[in-house]
Amino acid sequence: MIASTLATVATLLACTITTSAHVALIPNEAEMGSNFNLGFKLPHGGEEAGTVAFTVTLPEGTYSVKPRPVYGFSVSRTLRELVPDVEVYGSMVNETVDTITWTAVYGYEVPTWAVEVFEIYLTLPANQTGTMPFPAVQTLSDGDVYEWITGNSTMGPYNGTAEAVVVDEHAGHRRRREVETAPVLTVVAPTTAA
Repeated sequence: MIASTLATVATLLACTITTSAHVALIPNEAEMGSNFNLGFKLPHGGEEAGTVAFTVTLPEGTYSVKPRPVYGFSVSRTLRELVPDVEVYGSMVNETVDTITWTAVYGYEVPTWAVEVFEIYLTLPANQTGTMPFPAVQTLSDGDVYEWITGNSTMGPYNGTAEAVVVDEHAGHRRRREVETAPVLTVVAPTTAA
């Protein structure tokens, strides 16, 4: 009984560690006010399904956002209005990127055995330190969806990780939706030379 319980706990811990490590930021720390490339590393898709789409929602305070093209994927973006306008490099801007989506084209997908890094170039706020979550959604070729989101989602308040839930059964395939914690960038004060 105890051995069985310990085995179950070990399995659950292993599953939690595995599922929460699906997307990582490269780097995961940056200086406030900096301009840099931020990568979203997807180590794999599902058990047998590759990645066919990846969407990132940009947090408040990110400006001058530009996506890097990825082979086999088209890239699109949506914009959001800034109220009030914000000064970026001496110019006032009234909108910024809200989401970036990479979508597979011509039947391409990132195979489950491969790693892909989706990158963006961005500018961080010049006067703010702390943590910035980057909610992201990965869609697989079999219809399964992995969401890394925090705070209020379309499913209500969310904190921590959740188990997969069946969202659709079609042609004998159970599509699932997994919800995890969003990858977080830590924004630090600039280092000064001694």
